[in-house]
Amino acid sequence: MPGRGFLFKGGLCDGAGTTPEPERPCLLDGDVMPSVGPNSSGTITSDAAYGTFAWSNPSNAATSNNTRTVASAGDIGTTRYLKCLNFGFTIPVGAVITGIGVSIERSADNASVVSDNRVRLVKSGAVQTTDKASATLWLLSDVVATYGGEGDVWSGSWTAEDINAADFGVVISVGSTLEGGGNVSIDHVTMTIHYTPGASSKGRVGGGSVCRKRVCSRV
Repeated sequence: MPGRGFLFKGGLCDGAGTTPEPERPCLLDGDVMPSVGPNSSGTITSDAAYGTFAWSNPSNAATSNNTRTVASAGDIGTTRYLKCLNFGFTIPVGAVITGIGVSIERSADNASVVSDNRVRLVKSGAVQTTDKASATLWLLSDVVATYGGEGDVWSGSWTAEDINAADFGVVISVGSTLEGGGNVSIDHVTMTIHYTPGASSKGRVGGGSVCRKRVCSRV
């Protein structure tokens, strides 16, 4: 899937100089970019740093089992952050992060008044400014909503260490536009990371290839 990582141009590794360099991963047609996930959160809390309505039993969002974390949206306003951290990633050191995906399995008692308020990543424990909240209304039955994905790094710059850290994750806040909106529920939150191996990685890239002396070839 040309267009990402160390690629080839007419068989030559894009960006390589004329001087032979140490071999490194590259991509040819048919190669698959590596990804990790979907992983579940290991640390989930109702964070009062934002919003009003608290989440009960926030750790219920660690597994898709119809045992949900619930917040009241009975008045006009927003929930606190459901803060999901510690996804247990072990991305190789030196990898280039090419995409971050978030999936939220959610539902609402009232399908006509509840939607996302904020969906933001957390880096080094700090909530980031890029917001992927959608105006799509939440439905009565569980729906898995996806945010980001391959090719989308949420306007951030990420290292493997950032992603692997226990204080990396995502926050979700939900908004209600009508009094008596009822409860909102989240059953499961997961994250998936897409990346290209760094220069220290050798060998196959998900069935991939290696750049040797400017030539991208299969191994």
